[in-house]
Amino acid sequence: MFALRLVASVCQLPPINGAGSFQRGGSSKMNVHCKKLSSLLVAFLLTVPPAVSMAAESTVTIADIHASPVTANKVFRDVGNHWAANAIYSMTQYGIISGYDENIFKPGNSITREELSALLARSFSLEWADMPEVTSYQDVQPDRWSASYIEAVKGIFPDPSIKEASAEFLPAAAVTREEFAVALVKVMGYSPQKLQNPDILSTSFRDVDKITEAYRNDIALAVELKLVQGQSGNMFAPQALISRAEVASLLYRAIQLSVQEEADLLKIVTLSIPEQTANGTFEISGSAPSGTIVVINGLAAKMEADGSFRMPLRMGQEGTYNIVAAVTVPQQRVRFIRKKITYQLADPQISVFGLSSVVTKNNVELTGKVSDPASELLPVFYIGDEEVSLNKYGEFYKKMDLEEGNNTFVLKAVTNKGRFATVTKVVKFSPPAPVLTISDIAKTTKSSTITVSGTVKDINDEDVEVYLNGEYLDVDDNLGTFSKTFTLSNGPNTITVSAQNKYSKISTVVKTIELTFD
Repeated sequence: MFALRLVASVCQLPPINGAGSFQRGGSSKMNVHCKKLSSLLVAFLLTVPPAVSMAAESTVTIADIHASPVTANKVFRDVGNHWAANAIYSMTQYGIISGYDENIFKPGNSITREELSALLARSFSLEWADMPEVTSYQDVQPDRWSASYIEAVKGIFPDPSIKEASAEFLPAAAVTREEFAVALVKVMGYSPQKLQNPDILSTSFRDVDKITEAYRNDIALAVELKLVQGQSGNMFAPQALISRAEVASLLYRAIQLSVQEEADLLKIVTLSIPEQTANGTFEISGSAPSGTIVVINGLAAKMEADGSFRMPLRMGQEGTYNIVAAVTVPQQRVRFIRKKITYQLADPQISVFGLSSVVTKNNVELTGKVSDPASELLPVFYIGDEEVSLNKYGEFYKKMDLEEGNNTFVLKAVTNKGRFATVTKVVKFSPPAPVLTISDIAKTTKSSTITVSGTVKDINDEDVEVYLNGEYLDVDDNLGTFSKTFTLSNGPNTITVSAQNKYSKISTVVKTIELTFD
């Protein structure tokens, strides 16, 4: 069934309990296990396959189909007011078809079977391997540039063996109008059973007898759906060679139809896919009318009785992936819903609790929590170069000494997947001066001596130095008290007590007492 050949630009995604994993869309090299495709629209072009070199002058030049988007201002010298100018420029802008050197398009040139195979395969998201070991045709060698494309369109592109017994593909043969019509119907997934008017060919064209009999139902459907048109004089001209201009025009019309059909499909079929996930495993869910067949990236979804479905998929590497759902609603052709999802491992999270940016104490307690949103495993946690242990809840506690001024702490968490996060905290330590208290001293006294006592406290220094009029005083290590008997001189006496901590912060108390005599 053709629908099963349509996949996303990723390797086939196995269910969670399936074997293996799939590679990220974006590699230019694929193997036989990996199905690489491009989307119909530039919006879905997430990969850049390698350029394909074509030697024949009449080539479609699809080497850059998915290279950097062609600018909208590109002008071909030989297109001008050509009837297909709008389609040619639109398809060029989409990056699906391009011109030749010297800004020419050659709209009247024919197209070969292998060139059209490549164009269909790369435009309509068909699977292919880079190099098939053995091809299906004796005239297509595995190392031929078009071999993988030709394999991809097998069963879609008209087979010359219909007209003559042959195992040849005739890759260099020019494509006829009838061959293109058949290929377009098949690549879009239409079934001849959809044909409403079986007499449309005989009532529309005078040269029906020239149409290959095996092709007539497909061509009738193409005409009925307005995918192709006849030529002047009520002629279909089935054996006439199709031109580059016609290819551009008809594919452009097919793209417009596909976009509209996808919009219509989304009115009756829902498909829920997160735009981004931090987990390699995610779930696609949706609903569809009863009897609908949904194939997502080549895997058939299990439909429930109520029309709902769920499908777990997994990704192997970080990147952006195309998801293509081939949807067959009863009595309708297969249609497609295209979405994309970005898989990016989440960085670990670091939370720091209640840390002030300015402190007066010479140490801080760094506390917080570390977690990995994508895993139950705890990250490895560092403060600076030192690994810090976490409890089972991911919480940490670390007492850090401070230097005067700004102190910078870099906290880093590293997951088992190699993802990491850093948080930088700056704490400014502004040490205060010691707290110096002097006991009351009378303003006058008749005694020739006086005892000066007091206390000194400092939150950062246990060995504060205290001086009385420049003389060092002993301070009790436990209580912070000091006492000194001071001899007074006759008249006013100035008593200066100062305390200095290790940060050279000084507190000073000045008292004046006068010695008097009766």
